[in-house]
Amino acid sequence: MKLTNREIDMAKKPLEALMMEPLPMKVAYELVQLLTKLDVQLGVIQKVREGLFRTYGKPVEGEPQKLKVEMGTPEFVKFTEEMNELMRQEFEFVYSPVTLPDTLVIQPGNLMMLGKLVKV
Repeated sequence: MKLTNREIDMAKKPLEALMMEPLPMKVAYELVQLLTKLDVQLGVIQKVREGLFRTYGKPVEGEPQKLKVEMGTPEFVKFTEEMNELMRQEFEFVYSPVTLPDTLVIQPGNLMMLGKLVKV
């Protein structure tokens, strides 16, 4: 199944939140496998994101190790365009959606961000 980098990036925190819930062993195991697979692509996304900050960002005053892209600048426009292009990239991801137990209580926003990764 194809996922965009945006879908993968948005699913990270809700998946981590699910990992903190008491779950049946099979579901917990499948979630760990899923998150482990996603971590590889998340690492790629993060490296490219950091490269964009190095390319278009400037050091934050008083915190030279941090970079910031100023809104309203030509650099911000280019940064935003390239970041959006990165997040639109599709990634062929081989996995089976994890079936969540009926008894699990999950925030609707988190469920929405998990999209294609889980079944209820």
